[in-house]
Amino acid sequence: MPLQKDSVRILVVDDDPSFLQLSLRLLESLGYREVVSAQTSEDALEELARHPFDVVLLDIELGQGIDGIQFSETITESYGTPIIFLTAGAEEQIAPRIDRNSTMGLLFKPINSTELDILISTTLRGRRAELALSGEKHSLIARIFDSMVEGVFILDAQRQFVYANDSLLRMLDYQRSELDGRFSNIIVSPRENVRHYARIWSALKSRGRWEGALSLRTRNGSDRNDWVSLTAVRQDGRLVNVVGLVLDATERKRHEEMLYFMAHHDPLTGLPNRKFFTDQLTRSLARARRTDHRVAVFFIDLDGFKEINDSLGHAAGDDTLKIVARRLRESLRKTDVIGRYGGDEFVVVIDDLKDYESSLKIADKLLLSLNADIQLRERKFRVGASIGISLYPLDGDSSDLLIQMADAAMYAAKRSGGFDYRFSDTAVEKIAASWRRYRSESDRTARKRQLLFQLIRTIGSNRIFAVQPDLFPGEVPGGEDSMPSAVLDMPSVWSEAYWRLLVFLREEADEDWQTLLPGMRVHLRTAAAAVGGGEVLHELLDELHRRRVRVILEMSERDLERLLNHNEPALQSLFRENIVFSIREATGVMIRINDYMRLPVDSFVLPSLDAASDSDQKMLMYMAQSNAHILGRRVLFDSVSESDFLRTVRGGGQDLYRGSLAGDLLSASDVVQLLKK
Repeated sequence: MPLQKDSVRILVVDDDPSFLQLSLRLLESLGYREVVSAQTSEDALEELARHPFDVVLLDIELGQGIDGIQFSETITESYGTPIIFLTAGAEEQIAPRIDRNSTMGLLFKPINSTELDILISTTLRGRRAELALSGEKHSLIARIFDSMVEGVFILDAQRQFVYANDSLLRMLDYQRSELDGRFSNIIVSPRENVRHYARIWSALKSRGRWEGALSLRTRNGSDRNDWVSLTAVRQDGRLVNVVGLVLDATERKRHEEMLYFMAHHDPLTGLPNRKFFTDQLTRSLARARRTDHRVAVFFIDLDGFKEINDSLGHAAGDDTLKIVARRLRESLRKTDVIGRYGGDEFVVVIDDLKDYESSLKIADKLLLSLNADIQLRERKFRVGASIGISLYPLDGDSSDLLIQMADAAMYAAKRSGGFDYRFSDTAVEKIAASWRRYRSESDRTARKRQLLFQLIRTIGSNRIFAVQPDLFPGEVPGGEDSMPSAVLDMPSVWSEAYWRLLVFLREEADEDWQTLLPGMRVHLRTAAAAVGGGEVLHELLDELHRRRVRVILEMSERDLERLLNHNEPALQSLFRENIVFSIREATGVMIRINDYMRLPVDSFVLPSLDAASDSDQKMLMYMAQSNAHILGRRVLFDSVSESDFLRTVRGGGQDLYRGSLAGDLLSASDVVQLLKK
């Protein structure tokens, strides 16, 4: 029969009031309801005289010169109550003294809840076993043991079976008559080391108890793994019996896992609690040091949560926290660690970042998920999040410091109005601010505008030489020059832009467009970031190649140098028969002339000049144009707005220009009509 914990009376005696409070909470969490505490030996005797107790938890050092072991003799002689000693001392000093007393167990502080639970159960069942040996009560106790789901057996001093309950017989497939009087090694698997078996008996003799995993053998010869608890029964100091309790190891492990989960997780959301999260973060930092990866810590505080609590009550607040926990799980990978830090605060750790850009995308994703409305009690609430982000190793290398920095960044987001995120590191936050601004403007413009195109014309005949898609709506026509360079270093920015053009080609281009595409020149801006992380770029280039479109890829000399020296395979992947390059910001310093000669460079991009430009500026422009012609390359003049400028360009008949003078941004249908002419 399972132990009825709510009826077990326990007396805890310890002179430390804080430990007493901790013990009472621990016992209550294990299901024991009848628990009384005492700080002194006098209080303990008063409680024992007032009520009978099933077991006493007794501190060995009671203070005021009172020795707990000596005091236990008074309890044993007067009341016969089983005692479990508690101590923070060394085992080798305590165990010899306890052997001389009628104690049933010993626990070392700090107390492990599983050990405490098992030891109390073993103590009480051992007590029952003693009663089972006392004549007229033997039959009653035997019936009790037979009703228990755990296996129970009693051995004599010679290790022979005196008793085995029905559960043990079922576990091992024996008849009672087959075990009576047999030595205990009949049920121990031969896999168990003989020395281990000897150590078990040595522990019983010296400490009075042993517990651990043990392989038992059934009657048909198969082995099973069980958790066995053994308790010595003494009379006048002599070992007269051993009481054994056998638990299914699988069931015990499930119970331990449940206790572990309860100790390390928030009961409301099921997320790791503060301590467990901090431990996980510490492990993530250790891995990051070994793998040279970055770690991001997100500290999340809910916005609008107080309104729900105040208007609908705490039950609705709890429902909100559960919804937030679910959204966090759905937004992140299973390997990412999510924790509830307390109240309406949550924390997330991403431990395998290869670059800081990834944390920007994660922050965007979390905001999108958490800032969505919540439906509660037939009402809609706007609940969002202020998120602070710290990064390893930029902001620190310890769990406490990273959490502290993320917390401070979260408050910065909240001071700015909430429903947003901020980075702790100033440099990264500057990039993030540019990214947020770009996303906001881009999303707003994209909703209002279709894909537009800019024209590139020849200077000599003013013919349309190429069309250039406006990849970044809302920016300066023809370019991304007004965008922060840090944003342009993010592959995802380019991927989104290229994907927009790819969708146009596959789904939106009409029949006239499809007819005109073969032989058309399409001028595309790109960057090292787009090429290095450019799956979408290569998909777009494949699509253009399939449609026999001639492609001009424009990039800066700086980006070309980065690819040449650090990622040449990515650059080589762009060398196709339908692709040439256009280089802007060329200085001849970063790239040697010989490299330019061997690369498929079609043109160099130069800025246009206005009427206010001085003679030195004009001379430099003429020299750059002349150098391009010497190399056999044409020039593309950028942002041309005045026709007078074209008349000043000498020998520029083969050269190109773009800008407002070349025409306004055109829709796809306008481009078709113009090309038809």
